[in-house]
Amino acid sequence: MVKIVIKIIPPEEEEEIICHIHNISDYRKEILDKLKVAEITYFIGKSEGKFYKITTDDIYYFESVDKKTFIYTKNEEFEIEDRLYILESKLKKLKFTRISKSMIVNIEKITMIRPSFSGRFEAKLENGEGIKISRKYVPDLKKAYGLGDKER
Repeated sequence: MVKIVIKIIPPEEEEEIICHIHNISDYRKEILDKLKVAEITYFIGKSEGKFYKITTDDIYYFESVDKKTFIYTKNEEFEIEDRLYILESKLKKLKFTRISKSMIVNIEKITMIRPSFSGRFEAKLENGEGIKISRKYVPDLKKAYGLGDKER
């Protein structure tokens, strides 16, 4: 049996998580990895000369256009400094996946996926926007979305 203790502390105190465990099983390692990822909760984006804090929960996708990288939320877009390959590394353990050479999508914002032409797929996001998934990235999206091939 695992005992869980949570202590609410004042805002001026530093938060910390301490684990006392006998060994690191795969299950515990998965939990610890998720705790490490929880540190990436927002990005700083720029729009009209102002800087904004954008939480990962609000992000629909990242896109690279003309050597610039943008964050797209439900109704807004923000420019950020990171390149897609850096973002892909940062977001590896979150619910984001690469769907084309120029786009990383938050799979939790996808409401529908369907096959398209030439091995490509199309997806619809919660805000009604349609996006295209390149043939090269379809297997990764299927795996991230839980659509992997089942054994027969």
